[in-house]
Amino acid sequence: MEKLTREQQKEVLAQKFREADGLIFKFLLAYAAAGLVLALFYDTWLIAVGVGAVNVLGFMGMRKLAPDSHLHRYFASLAFGVFMAQFIYQMHGLFEMHFFAFIGSAIMIAYQQWRMQIPITIFVVLHHGILAYLQYSGMTEVYFTQLSYMSIQTFTIHVILAAVVFGISGLWSYRFKEYSLIDAIKSIELEKVNTSLIQNNKALEVARKKLAAANHGLENEKEKLVNLTQKQASINKKLVEMRERS
Repeated sequence: MEKLTREQQKEVLAQKFREADGLIFKFLLAYAAAGLVLALFYDTWLIAVGVGAVNVLGFMGMRKLAPDSHLHRYFASLAFGVFMAQFIYQMHGLFEMHFFAFIGSAIMIAYQQWRMQIPITIFVVLHHGILAYLQYSGMTEVYFTQLSYMSIQTFTIHVILAAVVFGISGLWSYRFKEYSLIDAIKSIELEKVNTSLIQNNKALEVARKKLAAANHGLENEKEKLVNLTQKQASINKKLVEMRERS
């Protein structure tokens, strides 16, 4: 199997990025809408509107200014982490809100770039570490967790499992990228085969026309030969009759 050139790889991946951008934008809107729904519980409207607007408009603005850059895509990865922090705060440390980070990580697989997992991973680790420290140091209204106490062991396992999820998402991003490039190679090879078939069909058509022309010429020669044979037979018949008379 042949390999793609660097330019061909860029072209294939650029198409994937454009498709993923639209999908990611829809998910960011969905996260922002979820924040508005969660605001109903504790009247956290300012956080819901403010953070949601920054995340969505930030992604749109960066994409508009540099559509071919990865900047807005890394921002999207970070935004999913920020949304997780927003939801945890809005729900006063409800544990289930942590899962939004994992959902965001899975969504980022659409870009088929393992590096897109880096911003959300770093943010989640820093967020958990800093807020856990602040809450257990006695600071109020941090809302990292509803637990009265979380041991270092529990916190470490939590962070490690989160990193494993992000790592798996990165692995699948890489694998999907490889699959996309392989599909592109197969498409190019198939296009070459189709082109070759078309050229062969054209050559066969030309040969068929030449053969038809040659057959037509042979038919004409055959007809001439038949006419000549008939004339010769007529002459021979007359010669025979003349001999018989004499």
